[in-house]
Parts: sequence; C-alpha cells; structure tokens
Amino acid sequence: MRPGDLVGDRFRIERPASEGGMGAVYRAQEIHTGAEVALKLLRGATSDAEVQRFAREARVLAELSHPGIVRYVGHGLTGTGEPYLAMEWLDGQDLGQRLQAGVLSIRECVVLAARVAEALAAAHARGVTHRDIKPRNLFLPGGDVARVKVVDFGIARRRVETRSITGTNVFVGTPSYAAPEQVRGDEALGPQADVFSLGCVLFESLAGRPPFEGGHLMAVFARILFDEPPHLCELRDDVPQALGDLVTRMLAKEPAERPADGAEVAAALAAVDPAGPTGRPGDGVLPAALSRVEQRLVSVLVAGAIAGAGANADAGADADPDANANADVDAETVPARADLARADLAPLDRLRAIASSLAVRVDRLADGSAIAAFAGSASATDLAVLVARCALSLRAALPDVPVVLATGRCVLEPWPPAGEVIDRAVNLLRAEAPASEGASAARRPRPIRLDEVTAGLLDPRFELGGEPGAPELSRERDPEDATRKLLGKPTPCVGRQRELSVLEGFWSECVSESVARVVLVTGPPGMGKSRLRSEFVSGLRRRASAGAARDPASAGPSDAPPEIWIARGDPLRAGSPLGMVGQLVRRAAQLLEGEPLAIRQEKLAARVGRRVGRADAARVTELLGELAGAPFPDDDGAKLRAARGDPALLGDQIRRAFQDFLRAECAARPVLLVLEDLHWGDAPSVQLVEAALGALQEQPLMVMALARPEVHAAFPKLWVEAGAQEIRLGKLSPKAGRQLAHEVLAGRAPEERIDSVVEQAEGNALVLEELIRAAAHGADQGAEHALPATVLAMMHARLEALEAEARQILRAGSVFGEVFWTAGVSALLGGAQGADAVRARLAALVERELVVRREESKLPGQEEHAFRHALVREAAYGTLTEHDRALGHRLAGAWLERMGERDAVTLAKHFERGGDRARAAFFHDRAAEQAGTRRTPSCAG
Repeated sequence: MRPGDLVGDRFRIERPASEGGMGAVYRAQEIHTGAEVALKLLRGATSDAEVQRFAREARVLAELSHPGIVRYVGHGLTGTGEPYLAMEWLDGQDLGQRLQAGVLSIRECVVLAARVAEALAAAHARGVTHRDIKPRNLFLPGGDVARVKVVDFGIARRRVETRSITGTNVFVGTPSYAAPEQVRGDEALGPQADVFSLGCVLFESLAGRPPFEGGHLMAVFARILFDEPPHLCELRDDVPQALGDLVTRMLAKEPAERPADGAEVAAALAAVDPAGPTGRPGDGVLPAALSRVEQRLVSVLVAGAIAGAGANADAGADADPDANANADVDAETVPARADLARADLAPLDRLRAIASSLAVRVDRLADGSAIAAFAGSASATDLAVLVARCALSLRAALPDVPVVLATGRCVLEPWPPAGEVIDRAVNLLRAEAPASEGASAARRPRPIRLDEVTAGLLDPRFELGGEPGAPELSRERDPEDATRKLLGKPTPCVGRQRELSVLEGFWSECVSESVARVVLVTGPPGMGKSRLRSEFVSGLRRRASAGAARDPASAGPSDAPPEIWIARGDPLRAGSPLGMVGQLVRRAAQLLEGEPLAIRQEKLAARVGRRVGRADAARVTELLGELAGAPFPDDDGAKLRAARGDPALLGDQIRRAFQDFLRAECAARPVLLVLEDLHWGDAPSVQLVEAALGALQEQPLMVMALARPEVHAAFPKLWVEAGAQEIRLGKLSPKAGRQLAHEVLAGRAPEERIDSVVEQAEGNALVLEELIRAAAHGADQGAEHALPATVLAMMHARLEALEAEARQILRAGSVFGEVFWTAGVSALLGGAQGADAVRARLAALVERELVVRREESKLPGQEEHAFRHALVREAAYGTLTEHDRALGHRLAGAWLERMGERDAVTLAKHFERGGDRARAAFFHDRAAEQAGTRRTPSCAG
C-alpha cells in the first residue's frame, strides 16, 4: 500500500505506521468523516489460523463498546482480497514503553488498573476473554494512564466457542503474563485468566519487573505454575496493604481463588485508597524477621522436551515511538509443549520407575519434560552420583531422549524447584539439537549433558567427555580404572602411610597364615577412602608383578598374585537382595551389561569350571547364575526347580554355592573382596559375606569394606563375629595437605596461597583437590581467587546435616559478614529463637568448628562470633532466599545503627543490599564526609 491508495472505498492511506511478519498497520483517513484511523492489513501467504484470528478480532471489536477498549471502525477486504480492520487512531505510547522510564506511582497504578478492569468487565459480560493482557496491549493515549485503552483482541475467545484456532502443543499468549491454566494448555479459559494477567501487569507497574521471570520459556512456565512472588508491600514501602493483597489474590494459582472477573477487580480497586495504610516493616505488616525458608542444595535431572522459543518471545514488530497501539500485528504464539495432557509421558514414567527406590520427587514441567530433584544428602558428591546413575539408567532405556544434569541451590517448596539450578539445566537442554533421523542416529544415543558443578563433583568412577566447558557423561567405569587425577595428572597418596601399613599387615597375615580377615575402613565423604583402596590394590598388583619377574623361590607369600573382586553399593539399588555379592560374581566371571543371556551363561560356566571340581561345577554355576543375572533354565534341573519354589531353600543353596566357589579360588591363590560404599549395600550380601568368612576361616581370604560412619546404623554389629577390624580415616594433616599442594602448585602459587588452601580444606582431601584446582586456574588466568562452586556445594551439603534451627542461625549471621553478634542474630530472627537458645546453638556450632567465639568485640557489650572460614559463611549466605537476603540486610543495618556502628560505609552497604536506597544514600554521604569528599546525590543507591 502507498499513500493515497483507497481501501474498501472508505479509507485513504496516509502513511505506514509499522510492519510485521503477518501484515502492516497504516495511518489512514475515513473519507466520509475525516476521522483518523489505524488500518490493520493482513497480507501475504498466511495460514487459515491467522485469517481466522484476524476475523475473530474484527468480530469481537465490532461487538464491544467501552471507552477503555480501542474503538472499532470497520473491516472488510481490500480490492486484492486481503482482510483489513480499521480502528480509531491513537497517538501516544503503550504501557511497556512507559515502564521503561520507571515504575508508576500508586495513584497512577490504581487509576490505570481500574479503567482496564472496567474494560475487561465489559468484555467478560459479553463472554469474551482477552487472553493476552500485557503492557504492550495497554495503550496510553497522550501518555495518560487515565485514558488507557485495551488493544489487540486477536486471540480473544468466547466462552461458547469450542473450536480452537491454535494447534496442539502451541502456546498462545505472552509467557510472562500467562495464567497457570493457560500454561497448562487448558481449553476452557475464563475471565480469571485475564484477572491473572492484569495482576502481572499491576505487579510489574509497581515493582519494576514481572512477577515471573526466566531466561527461557520453560523456566518462566515453571515459575508461573509453582512460584509464589513476593508480596508487593515487601518490595515498595508505599504500597497500600489493600492493593498488595489484591494483587496477591489476582496471582493465585487456582482460578477459583482469584476475583471472578474484571467487574470484581474494578470493585476491589474502587475500595483502595492510594494513600491508605501501607505494609512498611514499621507498620508491623511485614515480617520483621528472617523466615525459615531456605535454599537447598539439589542435583536435578531434566529429560524429554527441547524448549523452542525464548521465554519473552514477541512476534510483533515494535511500533514507532509515536505510532498507533495497533501496530502489533503478529500472533503472539510461542511453540512449546504446553498441553500437559498430550505430553509424551515416556521420560516421566521411566524416570519414576528408576527413582522409585529413592525419596526423590519426580514430576513434569510445563513443556512436558520430566524433572527429578535429588536433595537432602549430607554429601554433595552423593547427589552427583545419584543423579548421574539415574541419568545413565534413563539413557539405557530411552537413548534418543535429551537428558541434562545440573547441581545448585533452589527453594524446593513449592514443588518443583524453580531457581538458578533449573535455569542452568534448561539452558543445557535448549542447547540440544533435535534428534537426527536415520539408522546411524538410532545407533548413537544422545549425550548426557551436565554443568561444570556436577562434573566437578563426580568422582573418577564416571567417565566424562565432551568439549572443554561442555562436559558430557559417558559411562560408569570399572572401579579399578577409576584413578582420580588433578589437573590431568595422577597425584601422590599423601598422609595415609599408617593406614596403608595396617592394610598391608592384614593382607600379609591373611596370606602367610592362611586365615580369613575382614577390615572396615570408615570416614566421612571426601576423606579419601576410595583413594586408599586404590593405593592398596595397586600395591598388591605391583608386588605380585615384581615377584613374578624374580626367582619364585625368593618371593614371599604376600607376593602371590591375588584374585581381586570389587563390588560397589548403589543408592539406586540400595537394599536389593544380594546385589553386592551378585556384583562380585559378575566381576569374577567378567559378565558385561547388555550381553546376551547365552553368552553370560557360557562365561559363568567357564569361570566356575576353572577352579570348581567337575562334580560340583554344574550345581555351583546354576546357583551363581541366580546371583549374577544369568539364570539357567530348570527344565532338566529338579533341584534348581525345587529351590526356586522355596526362597529359604534357594538362599541356603546360593550360600553354599558361593562358599564352594570362594573355597576353590582360595585354594589356587589369595582372594581379596572389596566392598565400596557398603552403607548403600544390602543386608543379605552382608550376611552372605559373614557366613563365608566363618566357613573359610582357614583360607587366604580378605574382605575390605569401605563406608561412611552411618554404616553402623545400617548394619549394627557389622561382622563382629568375624573379628572385623575398623580403620577410621581422619582429616589429612596440614603437613600432608601442603605436600599435595606443593606437588601440584609448585611455582604456580605463592606460599601464603598454599597455606590458605590447606587451611580452608580442613583436612578434607576432596575439598583440598578442588581448592588446589581453583588456585592453579586462577594463577594461570591471572584472576583473583574465587571459591569453586564445587567446594561451596560440598560445604552447603555439610550445613544441611545440621538441625534446621542451627542453619537458621548461620543464615542470620552470614548477613552481617564473616563477623556477627549473638544479639544481632536474635534481632534478625525476631524472637523465633530465644536469646538463650541462640547462645546454646552457637556454642554447639563452636564445638563443630563452624564458628569461633572472639574474646573481644568490636561492639561494646556484645558477644561476638566469626565464621571459622569464608567457606562456611559463603555457603550459609547462599542458602538465603532473595527476599530474606534483602530483608536481612535492612534489619542488620538498622541493628548496627542502634548499636552505634560508626563505619558509614558498612551501614550504607547493608541498606543498599536491602533495597533501602534512601538510607543507603544517607550513609554514603556520611562516608564521603568522613573521607573528606562530598558524594553527589546522583549516586544514591
């Protein structure tokens, strides 16, 4: 169209206003009246759905008449058959453009919302739901909020309509302002959907941001479905309590809990006094204390869908600054699997089955993908192992489904989590390409993507691949191949010489005296149990290899080549009967996952026949097949058939077969059974091993078990009758820590940096390695030292082992910084814990070496404490929610001010981080005066 062209013998084109993918908007003049109109023209090769949407908007506008709704003028077809819609011309700006200049005043917001609610009431009364209320669709003629008009009814729906013009799995609307039922893909959207969207607009107009934000579609959907935004009174001191409460009701998840329609919202707004009582903390409305809500450490697995468009996708072209409101001509459609009823349930069902033995929450996100969250462990490495094994199991079942893993902090309730860790996981998922087609694609499973934190927490038993900065989980290695490396190189085993000597002594006695021995190695996570096992087993193999090269006559009994079978407890299969013994048998026979049953049977029979006599070989093989996942048919075996029909008889037969197998092996060479992660083992395996130790007391058999201290709770009196000896691994000594740090950081870090790394590690070998890695990276990059996310995750998990009240005290203390005061903590908790309780719990935290009490206090008369290390403070501070963090800094600043804190910079920073810009500006000015310089007002906040 060109200026001067006539449309429908009624409208003359003056100039283009805006243009988009579906069409264009022109400024035109109605030739009979001379009125200026906005002529919206649909053109080009459009779909039937787009044509129907355009026609719907024309029909709806023709029936609606309200000063708050853009006025319909006419519609029809151009001479070339293209649909057009004429509306009143509006000069000004939309609300989105207005909000770029800052938030609205309370009075402006109430006036605007009331007029929009009244306009929606008119539409709702005629059975019309707008379905896309957002700032861009609220136009301000002349920039006046009192004259706001609702525009763009293109995706409006009548309640009587039954046929949708949108396709399956296509979300229609604008994600950040969509109601939960809209996100779920519900067909029947009522006026409450518009009420929710208007609530989002009100929230943004007052708070300066939408209530539900995210970097991608799925994150926004998850927040809309499960997050509760803060009360507006918590974000602005001048918001009347009645207005804040109304917006909270409008944002309720369930439609029935919201105002019923625009008329009810308008009535509620009419009762709001813009100058009415506010929800300022001083008014006693807001909580004047930190909540009990905390961010938890969680490892998440997200699988299934691949998000398409960005969360804030907006198809329409932006209008000119002075253009008409109706310039947004394109459909606001975001491809997404938002219809949960039609979502592919395979990943969800499989994930639930895999995680059924764990206390793991599994659910769907808004786009149909499945999510599992692993939390509550005392070890961050445990979470990583759990989520990795779950991912590998899911990959085996569904090789073409995208799977990603991430570890971080989030608030678990309401479920599912919607925090930075979800954002990270979904960003990884979005980076996935659609599955390739063809036979070659079917043979190659999708890689399992994981973030750097999860990759850093996984121990050497997992093989990682991928490009630098984009790790992928490949498989779980054989335990003997799992050698931990630091900066790509094997590291020396430091500080465990005594424990190694004890183990070697037991082995020497076992072999030379031909007696069975059992040793239990216990220690907290990260203390080096697996490394001790690796060093011990490697030493046995080295001596055996060296002995074979010497004259056999000169070799001692302990140099005999050992038979070593290793099994590992698995949290996904914890409690599975005889699971660990089954692993030992599979290890001995070298049975592999995925092998055909016939091959497994053949390999097991050959392995048993190597040592067991011919008379017993068939019986032992058949019964061990029950353990090793290689069951034999009972067609020709009456005894096996009878045993399978009697669990007690089958158990006795398996025990005897296992002992016969072990006895035959011990007769040929010494046998070492290694049971790692026994705390995740199963009672029948523990009992079977104990029975074997009793039956083979005079055989060269050694059992080495490694476990957390909680193994004693899982298996009381563990192998006491077999004479078990326990080695308890303590912290690495500072000398051992420095030895390892010097080995890796020699010439790359100053001595004081090495001392700091060793001190922060506190004897934990895994933490020490991560800090060394971070120190080396910082030295190589010339960057300042930052605490590694993996170390913070480990410390975070350590805090989760504390009682909730102790964690709450640490959160409150962390707001002050590395130094805090008993009375200050009590003030931030607002009486939730009495002063005596706070003092008692701080004393317990001192005993646990998390905090220290200082003899002298910066504040006279105040009992002062400090975090033992920056690691503890950073981890505790990271558990604060965004709301508690801001509130805590405001409360801390106020308490310090009352206590006579003289450092104006400290006070300014607390108020700044707490969002109190006026108080922050005041103390910044005072700090400038103290420094002899005057700070300009423009720097406030």
